[in-house]
Amino acid sequence: MIDKLFGLKKGYDEASILDSLLEHTRIDEEEITQLHLMLQHVIKNDTKTVITCFEKIKSIHEKSTPIFESTVEQIIQAHFDHQKQYDLLRLFQRIQNISSGIISAARRLMIFNTLSQPFPCDLKKQILSLSEHVVAIHELFKASLDIYQKNKKNMIKSIHAVNDMENKIDDIRISCIETLYQMGNENQIAIGTFRSIEIIIAHFEELSDEIQDAATSLEWLLIY
Repeated sequence: MIDKLFGLKKGYDEASILDSLLEHTRIDEEEITQLHLMLQHVIKNDTKTVITCFEKIKSIHEKSTPIFESTVEQIIQAHFDHQKQYDLLRLFQRIQNISSGIISAARRLMIFNTLSQPFPCDLKKQILSLSEHVVAIHELFKASLDIYQKNKKNMIKSIHAVNDMENKIDDIRISCIETLYQMGNENQIAIGTFRSIEIIIAHFEELSDEIQDAATSLEWLLIY
């Protein structure tokens, strides 16, 4: 996927910039898929595969970061008015925040992995659902970006779908936290394990917030 970027034709119009942002989002999709797989293997206590997934995420992240720095230059050098430049830069930065959120969540899973503790059975289904919905909200964002390029009149509906998914994710997060706190009150879980899972839940929910922020940034581009 990353190799394709080297073949992108340089240009400073909106279409070429959005193509670059969409490619960025497709690469983020690869990382999120690996993140979900990583969580599955954390739950299975499969330490070796967890590390493999993390290394894949880190490799994609490190290779893609310098490539997309050129997108900022494209936006700045394009013949847009200042407001259009600002709106595109804001969208780019929020997509960058998604990438940062993925690697940050992956690092939190690695911390749990080093504890060598079994994942609490009562939380497995809930936290997997949280991760599945994060994958889904990112798919909706990618679709929104594609719709903006092809059929702007359907953009608002697409962004509303992202917002609805974020509300579901927040409900799942609350459910996860309630279960975790109940287990903590009943002394069913060690404090280190408790804290590690609490942080993992928070990072997955924050990742969904970052995806929602990126999606709502598209609304500003509809003004033009």
